[in-house]
Amino acid sequence: MGGLYAERDSALKGIPVRYVMTDLAERNLEYWRAHPRLRPLVEEGSLDFALFDAERGRELTPVVSGEPLSAGAMRNPLMVVSNYFFDSLPQDAFAVAEGRLSEMLVTVSTPRREPDPEDPDILSRVEVAYDHAPADGDYYEDPAWNRILEDYSRRLPSAAFLFPVAALKCVEYFHALSGGRMLLLSGDRGYCDDEAILRGEGTPTPAVHGSFSMMVDYQAVGEYCRHLGGQVLHPAHRAESLNVSAFLFGGPADGGFVETRQAYEEAVEKFGPDDFFTLKEGVAGVYDSLSPGQLLAFLRLSGWDHRRFLECLHVFKRHLPELDETRKRELGRAVRSVWDAYLPIGEEEDLAFHLGTLLLEMESYAEALEFLQHSEDLYGPEPGTAYNMAVCCHGLRQTAKALEHVNRALELDADFDAARALRIKLRPSGGR
Repeated sequence: MGGLYAERDSALKGIPVRYVMTDLAERNLEYWRAHPRLRPLVEEGSLDFALFDAERGRELTPVVSGEPLSAGAMRNPLMVVSNYFFDSLPQDAFAVAEGRLSEMLVTVSTPRREPDPEDPDILSRVEVAYDHAPADGDYYEDPAWNRILEDYSRRLPSAAFLFPVAALKCVEYFHALSGGRMLLLSGDRGYCDDEAILRGEGTPTPAVHGSFSMMVDYQAVGEYCRHLGGQVLHPAHRAESLNVSAFLFGGPADGGFVETRQAYEEAVEKFGPDDFFTLKEGVAGVYDSLSPGQLLAFLRLSGWDHRRFLECLHVFKRHLPELDETRKRELGRAVRSVWDAYLPIGEEEDLAFHLGTLLLEMESYAEALEFLQHSEDLYGPEPGTAYNMAVCCHGLRQTAKALEHVNRALELDADFDAARALRIKLRPSGGR
């Protein structure tokens, strides 16, 4: 979301840029297209959506414009952003021992009979076993892929590794679509050097988390991109959780892309998403000992991540009685920044309610009422939301509206003692 708005204030504001969000499931495209936060961008023509099957690489046809994307229609370079995407695509598995390459054949089983093969809980019970078979000669039809395998066989004394076949097909597809002028920016659980493979990070062990994913060998992706004439930017330091690599096509063979390289240096090398995640793991353990100013600095560093805000919300509330007006205004601006950076997609946690409640406790009644209305719009009527809206209206001296909201709270929960007490307070003396 931020990129859509930042572009309007950049040197590129005179160049029309269209964003296309892709997914394999048509229902996700329908959800995005109807999303109230995205609809204005769709209406102005800067955002579209398209089905994309990474394994088959079929034609991309944005659903709003209906105009297929093709190499002939691309007048400007293509920018492809894949975030936690390659790690969920099919991969092949190999092992090297004494210079000999073997394929690792996978057997997947569970320790019990599964009556419903579509039960998602099966993933938590899956057991994976591998058998080895010689992989002599040219394993793939693509000579470039075979060269990468041969290089691994020659360089690695003894190791297992994954080969990102579907990711390479995806690179090939977008390279052709772009006419050879493309920036691919990809972030996934992965690695980009032999040392990681020798540490065992290439061992084909799926991670299960509601779905499953595998590590991505960005070194192999980079070698294939070089074969296609591209340039590769990998992080110089080991990624703890998220490897972010960039692949550039269409520039001079001896460098170029000065601004893009500088942007990568600033956004990934100096301090990137992986660094922030590593730092967050430590900071999360000491939220209670941090001051409001320190927490706000941390949230700015996060890009106003709503999950981080919710994690430290209780600390802000604890400090509210001691905050001066300047700090309260700063916290109010932080609430707005968190909301502006957030795209609601039906999460269980109601961010708007928590933001509204914080503003209510700060006695910022009008602003709190706005967020409580967002909560009701997204999650439907709830007694706590209606009661808090009544408190806001009472604080704004809007008695009739306050009574309307408190009556609604009691219709939803007749035993809501605080709502009953507020209704008594709001009604004229002797009223029923």
